[in-house]
Amino acid sequence: MKSPTNALGVPGAEQAKTYGKFRQLEPATIAEAKAKQSIKIREFEVALRRAGLIALDEQARALGLPRTTTWKLLKGSYKTSGPSAVIINRILCAPRLPLTARIKILEYIQERVSGVYGHSKSQLRRFSIRIGWGRTPIDEDRTADSRIAG
Repeated sequence: MKSPTNALGVPGAEQAKTYGKFRQLEPATIAEAKAKQSIKIREFEVALRRAGLIALDEQARALGLPRTTTWKLLKGSYKTSGPSAVIINRILCAPRLPLTARIKILEYIQERVSGVYGHSKSQLRRFSIRIGWGRTPIDEDRTADSRIAG
């Protein structure tokens, strides 16, 4: 059977044009994912406050970040995919980071690597490698599937 062609006679052009549509999340799903991410970052801020770090200066010192970066992180004013792996690694290396806040940031990493916040597979893989976790659950599923098939 011959593959469908478009008006210009290019085989598979219609399928290629619609491929991107299937991979995109619905706007409501994207909004839900961003809301979940924002809630997790708020939980992180609450953990800092419960540890007695109320002022922005105190929070920035505990996180090992500049004030402006701390403000941007805690206010959730990220237009794209949230805090970068570099920022998260700096936070995890901060010696003054309270345990409750460390737990929240580790939960955030785990959820982000699992795809809870709506990132693509390539974004998840790149973040996972940069954060130092190496493999994502998606990679593990792929490995398991290849072992079953092979």
